[in-house]
Amino acid sequence: MTAAAITGLGLVSPYGHGTEVFWQKLLTGDPVTEPSPTSPATAGEPVARVPPAGETGATPRKQTWAREALAEALRAAGRAELPPTALLVIAGSTPCLPHPTSPHAASPLPDEVSGPDLRDYFGGARVYVTHACASAAFAMALAQQCVTGGTADIVAVVGASVLNPYDYSSMDVVRAVSPTGARPFDTTRDGITVGEGAGAVILEPAGGRRRGPLLAGASCRVGGGSASASDDETIAACMRDALAQGRERSRVHPGRLGYVHAHATGTPQGDAAELLALEGVARELGIHDLPSGSHKGAIGHLLHSSAFPGLVAAVNALRDGIAPPTAGLETPEPTERVHLLRRPHRIARDSTALVNGFGFGGSNASLLIAPS
Repeated sequence: MTAAAITGLGLVSPYGHGTEVFWQKLLTGDPVTEPSPTSPATAGEPVARVPPAGETGATPRKQTWAREALAEALRAAGRAELPPTALLVIAGSTPCLPHPTSPHAASPLPDEVSGPDLRDYFGGARVYVTHACASAAFAMALAQQCVTGGTADIVAVVGASVLNPYDYSSMDVVRAVSPTGARPFDTTRDGITVGEGAGAVILEPAGGRRRGPLLAGASCRVGGGSASASDDETIAACMRDALAQGRERSRVHPGRLGYVHAHATGTPQGDAAELLALEGVARELGIHDLPSGSHKGAIGHLLHSSAFPGLVAAVNALRDGIAPPTAGLETPEPTERVHLLRRPHRIARDSTALVNGFGFGGSNASLLIAPS
């Protein structure tokens, strides 16, 4: 079975425009937040917004950012555009649908909650993937299957999230939003910071015209003990399965795991379950010091697009041999085998990295990244 290579990455985040801008600022560990203007009921709580970069307002921000991220990913892959044979996988909350009374009218849904509309950008085959805050991770798993199974010779995964009262209220009503700012894995954590941005990934068969790190494993599971929080057994099962796929498909030994970019949003229950799963997997692999961290204390939680910054962080960590710190982490939870990072940490460049992504409704995913 042909392995899948990540030949291009693109990102728009509250740190700025571009993957390298995000990576360099993430290494500093400084958060980017401001008081929320989203609604009168929640104004004042911190959020993370994308800094402007010449937007005219003529095109909705979600469309602008999705196109920008895809353009960056294509440049990195050495392509000017997607070929007609490509598959476009859009990670989002809802497709941009035709108006119910007129197929030529605009979508009745607000741009903030509909998926980015790229029909004028690419007219080929497309599919939408929706799995709450694990949407982008599930989309990556589908893309991997299409590449390794020969369904498509190139797949682009794209997603975007814009701060809006609808998504914000859905987080606030379940008391998931922190009034002071996300502190993943911290003993005083009390919720998430909502962020915004967009990402894109180009996947192609490994060994082709362009080289890149391998998406060596991708495990997705729907299930768990709660509709609003993942449980440690399901999280651990995803990580084990992704590692097993890496061994079977790409001959990547599970013991090479050198970094986990955790989902870790800063909620008490979610972080506790993930940390318990990390400890269990590290124990099974005989790893005594597993570096782990999250970007969500720095740029917030991009909801259904949250896996894109995680992928950029993991790929660059392996490229540079350094794992980034977790912004907001001051008093880490006690651990035995997991090293919760408060500052940049050296890792082996020939190691592998897991990227975790979880969502409401029992959506759980783990992606294994390996050097080419």
